[in-house]
Amino acid sequence: MKNLTAIAVCIILCTSLFSQDSSTTSDRLLGGTDITQKKVEYGILIGASYYDLVESNTNSSQSLDKAYGMNVGILSTINFSPKLSLVPQAIIHFRDNNIIYTDIDGNPLDELGVNNVTIELPLHLSYQPFDAMKNSPGIVAGPRYRYNFTNGAIFNYRTHQATFDLGLSMDFVFEKFKIKPVFMYSRGISNLLPSNITINSDGKFKMHSYNFSLLFFG
Repeated sequence: MKNLTAIAVCIILCTSLFSQDSSTTSDRLLGGTDITQKKVEYGILIGASYYDLVESNTNSSQSLDKAYGMNVGILSTINFSPKLSLVPQAIIHFRDNNIIYTDIDGNPLDELGVNNVTIELPLHLSYQPFDAMKNSPGIVAGPRYRYNFTNGAIFNYRTHQATFDLGLSMDFVFEKFKIKPVFMYSRGISNLLPSNITINSDGKFKMHSYNFSLLFFG
């Protein structure tokens, strides 16, 4: 938890430093009117997600369970130029899945909630090739750190997890606010199982996901 707090403090400090200069010299066009682009923008997000929990090894992989979730969070956008920006986020995520753990005879022993509640800290780069358009498409990519709060009765999944995100976005710019829908694929990097638990000799348990989020900036 100390590591999580330190990361959140660093994000707040970074955005505060950039916010000392609230605008850049670059303008965007909106209905023929020049709108000065802010150097730092703040916002909120809400989203839904679909997860595939996969057990894999060097020769094959199989899906163990599907899951659905929702998330809310806060974010900022640090604009380096009209085309390139950094988007740090802090998100809380809720999921509804449970994998049933059974004994050798098939009797259920425990419902293993996989990452039912997590705090996530994505750090994305956003690139928009057409900066002077009201509706501007873009590409979003970057790592995501996940802190897992799930406690299982038999064993716990890793507390610290990592994924890599890649997605498409679209900016809808209005006079007083901006909406950015983002569709993202998140590829699990870290093995969810702790080092003292193995599925087989080289098996790993990972979580991949598809996410749709709405980002709102004032």
